[in-house]
Amino acid sequence: MTNSIKKIAAVFLSACMAVNGMAFTTSAYEDEVQADSVISMQSEETIDFSYLNAVGMFTTAETQKFAQLIYDGIRNHEKSINIVSDELPPVYLNDLSFESLRSIYQSVVSGYDVGILTKKNSWAYNHNVETLQVLAIMPTYLVDSSEYDAEYNAMMQVLDEATAGVDENWSEAEKALYLYNWMIEEYYYTSQPQKEEDKNELFYTAYGVINNGHGVCEGFSWLYTLLMKRVGVNCQMIISKEANHSWNAVEIDGEWYYVDVTRGDDYSKHPGIVNYSRFLKSRRELKKTGITSDDWQLVTGASVYNLIGGDRYDNAFWNNARTTIAPAGGHTWIAVIPDEVDIYTSWIMKYEFDPETGEAVSESLNSWSSNGSELYDVYVVPAVPVVWNDVVFYCTHKEFFFLYQKQPFWLANLLDYEIEEFGYIYGMKLRGDKLYYYLSKNVYAPPTEFVLDLTIYEDTIQSAIDQMNAQTTPTEETTTTTEETTTTTEETTTTTEETTTTTEETTTTTEETTTTTEETTTTTEETTTTTEETTTTTEETTTTTETTTTTTTTTTTTTTTTTTTTTTTTTTTTTTTTTTTTTTTEATTTTTTTTESTTTTTTAPNFSKVIGDADGDEMIGIVDVIIVQKYLLGAEKLDKQSKVNVDLTNDGQVNAFDLAVLKRMLLNV
Repeated sequence: MTNSIKKIAAVFLSACMAVNGMAFTTSAYEDEVQADSVISMQSEETIDFSYLNAVGMFTTAETQKFAQLIYDGIRNHEKSINIVSDELPPVYLNDLSFESLRSIYQSVVSGYDVGILTKKNSWAYNHNVETLQVLAIMPTYLVDSSEYDAEYNAMMQVLDEATAGVDENWSEAEKALYLYNWMIEEYYYTSQPQKEEDKNELFYTAYGVINNGHGVCEGFSWLYTLLMKRVGVNCQMIISKEANHSWNAVEIDGEWYYVDVTRGDDYSKHPGIVNYSRFLKSRRELKKTGITSDDWQLVTGASVYNLIGGDRYDNAFWNNARTTIAPAGGHTWIAVIPDEVDIYTSWIMKYEFDPETGEAVSESLNSWSSNGSELYDVYVVPAVPVVWNDVVFYCTHKEFFFLYQKQPFWLANLLDYEIEEFGYIYGMKLRGDKLYYYLSKNVYAPPTEFVLDLTIYEDTIQSAIDQMNAQTTPTEETTTTTEETTTTTEETTTTTEETTTTTEETTTTTEETTTTTEETTTTTEETTTTTEETTTTTEETTTTTETTTTTTTTTTTTTTTTTTTTTTTTTTTTTTTTTTTTTTTEATTTTTTTTESTTTTTTAPNFSKVIGDADGDEMIGIVDVIIVQKYLLGAEKLDKQSKVNVDLTNDGQVNAFDLAVLKRMLLNV
């Protein structure tokens, strides 16, 4: 009677687990077989499974031993993995131990390269019909044994290529950003099977995503887990049965953030178009995007509510981008941000990311316009930036450009027949020296892939760079003239030495100016006025945003001349340098006085509680719009009250939507 009850319980438990998404096949071993199944716990390769902690009813040590056992069996492509050992507790079908083992199995399969050809939600097992003890588990592999090695090597090559572009000096957040972009450029999300083979479990696996080029949320989160762990970042899958969805939890500096690669692929099959609304978000912010369920669980079965969550990146620089954010060396990233007013214009921005704070200093490189094309709304598809050989490239709806020293240069354009037959550019990505771009009639239509070999344009690009450099570098002929003129008048030479007291960039410009001065001196020694007028030629100095140069020259007939040069450089701070040079002909003496003062631009504390008031004057006006625009570009700071005032959508942050509402309010005032 007892044996009959146990058999019935085993069948019932297997049926229940199959309903819950995990298929099982049972077969019975006799008691004497169990004795022959005892194994040694010696492993060929020791893996750190400490992140699993204690799973289910097992201790941390037991969990890691089970994980190592499963890992070794799958790595060796074993058909049956014995789990009976003197060092491990027994596993029974009728208690929590079996469910705990299942969670460990799924964690190993989905968390390590060795499991990429294994089904996560399906296995078979052998058990003793008398005791219901599980003796062995049998993984279900996705490919036949004859194809296993070749397919596995092909998968490893893809993972190698994906992580090859990761800079080991990047922060964990930057590694997460790069791989997030890479996945969305390479694969697209779909909720419906596209091929016959998708109808089985391939559709839900990392292998299926790579092999077929598309998949569902489970396959996406599985693949992202593998990529992140390859670059040393702890990442786990999250599953919500209530939401019928899967995404990832990423650990950065001991805090956990959430990433949903599926949401990042807003427009399937258009590489380079990216949504960052669910990238490295806190649990609070992720729920605002539509995931309102509460049954979030790690693949280990543990609740995410036990994790220490962070919110450092809720307002990170990538939030307003709509395309791939391209790495530009070090911690520099290039993004294209849509203009808040003109829907056909975007701004190409450079961001210097600070890994310690998660903040970034921004600099505008240039603007981009689709010239009013109604088919090309930059809020849907702005330009996609890429960086090749330290040069920034971007596209409009039908042209390709590159930037050097913030100056755009035309590279190529679509032909009329291409536009007529295939449409405009909706997506772009860089792979090696190849620039892939995608043409379609609109953002929802299937695109056609084309490619530009950038090496063909190397001479064109270098010629433009040389031309720009030539405009800012003094020629050798000018230097020779300077040396000859120096011997003509000792007085002028003294002035040249004294004026070389600004920045290195300004020094180069001064030498060029001195040449003109001394040439004039050679023409007429007596005309001091002509000499000093020439010395007022001053080049502007550019740092972050814009430079304004004011030059004033006053000359008297008593041969005493005063030249005042003021250079103002505007970034987040304003520095004013005044250099005064007085020359007396009789005594041949030069006196130089340099005064430097630095003024930091800050916004006064805002005590106003007027809705939309950013500057604290208790009213809304164009100044408030400008302040919010600068804040979104990283060129202005808002105090706490100002942020409350301009958070017009009441979502807890200041963003482009608040700016749009503020502008509409201003029009109605």
